[in-house]
Amino acid sequence: MLHRWDFGDGTSSTEANPSHDYAAPGIYRVQLSVSNRLKTSEAFTLVQVGLPPVADMVVTESVPLDAEFIGEAFGDDTVTEFIWDMGDGRFQSGQQVSHRYQRTDNYYVRLTAVNQYGSTEVGQWIYAEATMAAGAIYLPYVANNAGGTIAAGDPFALDLPAVALDAPFVMEPMTLPDNMSEVEQLLAYINEARRQFDLPPLPYVLELGMAAQQHATDMANYGYTAHTGADGSHPAERLIWHNYTAGYAGEATAWGFQHAYEAVEFWINSPPHRRILLNEGATDLGVAFTVKYDAPNVWYWTAEFGNRYAVADASLLRLQPIPLQTELVDAVAVPINPMVTAPLAYRWTWPQALPAGYAFTLSLLGGTGEIELATVTEPLFDMLYGAESDAIVVLPGDYLWQVTLRDENGRFVAAGQPLPITFVADPSLVTPTPEPLVASPTPLPSITPTATPTTVPIVITSTPQPPPPPVVTTTPVP
Repeated sequence: MLHRWDFGDGTSSTEANPSHDYAAPGIYRVQLSVSNRLKTSEAFTLVQVGLPPVADMVVTESVPLDAEFIGEAFGDDTVTEFIWDMGDGRFQSGQQVSHRYQRTDNYYVRLTAVNQYGSTEVGQWIYAEATMAAGAIYLPYVANNAGGTIAAGDPFALDLPAVALDAPFVMEPMTLPDNMSEVEQLLAYINEARRQFDLPPLPYVLELGMAAQQHATDMANYGYTAHTGADGSHPAERLIWHNYTAGYAGEATAWGFQHAYEAVEFWINSPPHRRILLNEGATDLGVAFTVKYDAPNVWYWTAEFGNRYAVADASLLRLQPIPLQTELVDAVAVPINPMVTAPLAYRWTWPQALPAGYAFTLSLLGGTGEIELATVTEPLFDMLYGAESDAIVVLPGDYLWQVTLRDENGRFVAAGQPLPITFVADPSLVTPTPEPLVASPTPLPSITPTATPTTVPIVITSTPQPPPPPVVTTTPVP
C-alpha cells in the first residue's frame, strides 16, 4: 500500500504516519492519498497553525517581608490563561495577582501565558527583605541555663515592638478558687499581667488551646524544650493544624515552673516573651499545662496567641535538611556527602490533614532530569512526612531534592523549596560511572518570550510509629 501526504506548504511525505513542522502560521490544506493495486482513495483536512502568545509582566524588584505586592501580566489577544509561579511553592492564575513572602530570600517569579498553540514564559527575580515593618522576621525565643538562646528560623514568625520595664516584674499569687485547674490559672495570670499594663483580657479559644496542649504534651513526652515540635512543626503551623482560621500572634513556652504565676512572671521579665504576652494585636488566647514526673523538666506550660482580625497563614510544604555525617578538618566539622549508592531518609512537613487521594511525590532533580523516588500518602507523625530511599544509583554530582503535593486528580497543590544534595562516587562499584536511572528531561527556565511554531502531528499513535524526636537538653533557670 502506498501513501502520499501533501502538507499544503509545498512539502510532502510517503510515510504512513509522518509528523510535520510548519515554518509559518496559517491555514493549510493537508491531503492524503492511499493506493493499492486496485484503486486510490483520497482525504483532506484543514490545519490551522499558529504561534505561542507574546507576553510580558510587571512586578517589583524588591518588597518588604510580608508586604503585599501586585503582579500585572500582559499578552496579545490570543492568550487564554496566565499562570504565575511565585517562586516560593505557591501558584496563582489571572492577569493581576497579589502576593506576600514570609521569608527573606530571592524569588524567581515566572509567568506563563497560554494560547491554543502553545505557551510563552517570562520571569523576574524579586528580593523579599526583612525590615522593621509589620511582618518582619521575629525568631521564637527559648532561654537556657547558660543565659543564651535557642532560636529556629520560623517562616511564620512575627516582629513585635519591644516593651520596656521600669523594674523587674513580680507576679503576686492571686486568691483563686480551690477547684481551678492549672490551665485556668495560667489564663487568669496572663490576663492579670495584661491588666497591669493597661491591656484588655483575652478570651480563651478552643482551637488555640488545642494547639497549645499539643505542644506542651509533646515537649514532656519527648523530653525537649523548643518551639519546633517533634514533628518539625512551627507554632503557626500548629494553629493551622487545629483549624484556627485567623492570624498567628505569638507563642510562649516555659518549663520547670510548678505554678502558673511563676511561668507568667518569667515571661514578663523575658523581653522576647514580654512582647508576646503584651502584644496589643492579640485578641485570642489558648493555654496548656502538662506535668510528667519522669520528663527532664517535669512541668511544661504553653500559651498560643491569635488575632481574629488577621488572615491565617498559608500552608507551606517545608522540606527538612538531610542530616549528614561529619568529619573533622582542621578542628572544624565538615559534612560528608553521601555516596551515590547510599540510602537516605527524606523528611518534610505539611500542616493539614491529607484528604483521600492526595499524594506527595519525592523526586531528585539533576543534570539527567527528574528521578522519582517515592510516593507518600500517610504521615510518619502528625505533620511530619517522609520516605526512606533504597540504595539508588545516580551519577556523582549536585542534585536538588523536591517534594510536590497533588490532589486526587493529579492537579498541583503545593511544592517545597528544593534543597541541594551532592552525591559522590562509591569506590566499591565495579564501574566508576554508573548508569543513571531513566529520567525525564527537565527544561531550563526561560526568562524571555520564546515564539516557536507549533508542531502539528498528522497521526498520533497512542503509545508510623513516630520517629524519635530531636532532644534538646537545655533547661532554663527559673
